Amino acid sequence: MSLYNSMPSLSIVIPTHNRPELLVESIDSALNSCGNIVEILVIDDGSQPSVDVAPLQRKFGDIVRIHRNEQALGTARVRVQGSALAKGEFMFQLDDDDLLAADSLDTAMQRLIEHDLDVIYIGVKGFGQKDAHFDRSQTRGVSQVPQRAKAYSVDDDDFFLFEDLFVGLLTSTPSAFQHPLCRTRTWRDINALRYQAFAFDFTASQGEPADALIDPLNESEWAIYAAAQWKVGFINAPFYLARCEGERNYSRPELYEKHVEANLLMKKRLLNAAENMEALGAWRQEVHRSYFQTKFDTAYHAFFNGESRFKVWSVLLDSLKSDIRLQVIKFSIRTLLPRKVHNRP
Repeated sequence: MSLYNSMPSLSIVIPTHNRPELLVESIDSALNSCGNIVEILVIDDGSQPSVDVAPLQRKFGDIVRIHRNEQALGTARVRVQGSALAKGEFMFQLDDDDLLAADSLDTAMQRLIEHDLDVIYIGVKGFGQKDAHFDRSQTRGVSQVPQRAKAYSVDDDDFFLFEDLFVGLLTSTPSAFQHPLCRTRTWRDINALRYQAFAFDFTASQGEPADALIDPLNESEWAIYAAAQWKVGFINAPFYLARCEGERNYSRPELYEKHVEANLLMKKRLLNAAENMEALGAWRQEVHRSYFQTKFDTAYHAFFNGESRFKVWSVLLDSLKSDIRLQVIKFSIRTLLPRKVHNRP
């Protein structure tokens, strides 16, 4: 029996919106990433005009399956939709402007099965005009996770398992930990846990559907919930190729502020859930500290970016309830002194 015939079937889900030329490149790379793909599920999220199915199927065959949303839902909700529509035993989600390295998902699936993992992440490398900056940022971010998460290498220096990935991702979640390969049912189970946690979001409108609470600015959220209960691995190899062109959203001041607010909301939801759910209760102390550390970091950046001192102090006052109060007191004293305003990223 060949290796490919012995491997489980894989669905690759590609959400797309108004990128027909780039979509063809993504599909082509996806087909070269694994020998046991059962479908390339393209979810056309309200493209105008809609994705033309005929030329795609002439080029790639019936392995390409199209689902269309007449009204755009946004990538975050389309990812959930993809997990519901996927036919393969395993699934992976690929952005329509990104690529996969040849044989990358074959290697990842072999590792996942050999080590009886639930989820495996793959390393990311940029390509395009701004790839150098992206790669520096990713290298720095990824290098910090193993230490925080008590990682240990297996077989070679590029493959890691973790003792405490949940804590490792609370501080930051690099892009490499936002591209999971896992069983389709595992993806659904992890999202179900996230939906249960959303039930304790006291700011949500009563009766609001769970998927409406998924914040598109928080790609890291799924990985944090996955690390709470599932066995996770990471291949630190350039398997996922991220396109780096144009201005990244978080470099714009107004969107940077939205990212900060989204991160705070995510941590608050997680704290509420950890205080109310047995499945997350074991992490209550770590989530509590992370939430207040995030509030402190928000106040710190706000102060040096020219925000009102009263706004900064209101955030710091709340953080006095936590075990970082000495840090808060020291910085509170600093806020009484003159400051040099920095430029936002």
